[in-house]
Amino acid sequence: MMNLNKTVFSLPALLIGTVCFASAWNPSNAPEKFNVDFHPATYTKKFTALPLAGSVTNEHIPWSDSYWPKNRGGAAYQWKKYSTEDARQDITPAEAQRMFLDYRLPSQKELSQMSQKDLDELSPTEKFDIFSGKFNYPLTKSYLNRGFFHKISNKFNRKMSNSKNNAYWEGYCNAWSAASLHYPEPKPVSRTVTVNGKQITLNFGSGDVKALMVASYAEHLAGNPQMGNFCNQKLTFPGTKMFNGKEVYTQYADTDGLMMSDYPDYIRNFQASVKRVGYDPSLGLSAADAADPSLADRLSGILNSDQNCQDTNAGAFHVLMANQLGLMKEGFVIDKTMDVEIWNQPVFKYVSTVVGPAALSSTKAPQAVSAVEVKTSLFYGDDTDYGWTYWNPTLTNLFGTDSSFLDEFFSYQRMLIKQGDQDKILSYPNNVIGVSHYTYNLELDAAGNVVGGEWLSFDRPDIAWLPHKFAFDGKFQDLNRLYEPIQVPADAVPNFGDEE
Repeated sequence: MMNLNKTVFSLPALLIGTVCFASAWNPSNAPEKFNVDFHPATYTKKFTALPLAGSVTNEHIPWSDSYWPKNRGGAAYQWKKYSTEDARQDITPAEAQRMFLDYRLPSQKELSQMSQKDLDELSPTEKFDIFSGKFNYPLTKSYLNRGFFHKISNKFNRKMSNSKNNAYWEGYCNAWSAASLHYPEPKPVSRTVTVNGKQITLNFGSGDVKALMVASYAEHLAGNPQMGNFCNQKLTFPGTKMFNGKEVYTQYADTDGLMMSDYPDYIRNFQASVKRVGYDPSLGLSAADAADPSLADRLSGILNSDQNCQDTNAGAFHVLMANQLGLMKEGFVIDKTMDVEIWNQPVFKYVSTVVGPAALSSTKAPQAVSAVEVKTSLFYGDDTDYGWTYWNPTLTNLFGTDSSFLDEFFSYQRMLIKQGDQDKILSYPNNVIGVSHYTYNLELDAAGNVVGGEWLSFDRPDIAWLPHKFAFDGKFQDLNRLYEPIQVPADAVPNFGDEE
């Protein structure tokens, strides 16, 4: 889902010293889980044989996209209509229902009389239904929960809310992450169809085609190999931000780079901001909780009761990452948040630095005889809003001089400023490429193999998984007549640096 950097509660050993977590990985965290029929792989665990940097090949660097939130209708969202810089941000739930889910589907007669602007503002699924000659809009209705509800039968739904109203973070980030690793970014395309005896032009923006690719993948995602267990605890914690010169609450806060040892001060600082800004019921806590001096210890205790919220194992993740990206040049997907919310991101690059020797903990893996501290920057395609021309983090030398892309990019930046998500225009590729910074200890056996690990940083991936590749078939067969990939120049070399 969209890459809102949410604060995640973990269990600092410094706070609750009687709690110990084993640092050897269990079967659920074994890197060998990626060795399956469609992906035979034998991973090396020898630390000195694992590259300290690596990335996928150029043609497989993932593209950014919306996670197509369910509360806006998924691929049935008329995003072109509501993506302008002056779009209102103070929409009530009733207005959102009317605007995004209860809109009227046009008849053939109405389609034949619509302006090109109105046709362009139809949702991806409306255009696809019309292109396929299905004027009863079966695909669109499935996303708008009219008639047979569009369901995804896969393990990722286990973490999702069963409430009637979808949470803001629920969407199709799993399908986007998988599709973006397997297919180059689509071009915008135009197709002419006859409706009610009149020819009309359906302009599919790159974002429209992406939405349909994502919808196609959402039909298939099941049974993907997974490392780690889902954390089903609600561990996120809101923060504050500056908006129009005023400090306001937000549903998320940035914990990237936060160390476990800094956790108590982080909680105290948040509680100080509660007093400064004033308690807001949208925090999801009672006023008494927000003022409770034992809040940090109590929230840490949530994690104490669920070992699934402590993985992935740091050692296993480093082995997986270095083999997949460093040796095999293949991407994979992570759920980058530790708690019940799912924020899948397609991973394509990492850069690690060895800090130096580290002390072995009392909970070390039984075979461990030494340890090293490592810092890693992990790069992934980030969630954006939507793009008409294209919205690709891949090649700055391909898109950097294209005025239509830059117009889109800076328009998106200005929209983020208006929404209070940032306070200045950032340079490309900010907001279309994400990076997480991890610090951890790797535990080595006498032969130098990684046999365990412990996280020192607060954040860590909840799970890592490997998607199957799927063709566009079934109800999405006609997508083959729309999908035209961007041609990547053979000599194009992306340059993202080592930071955002």
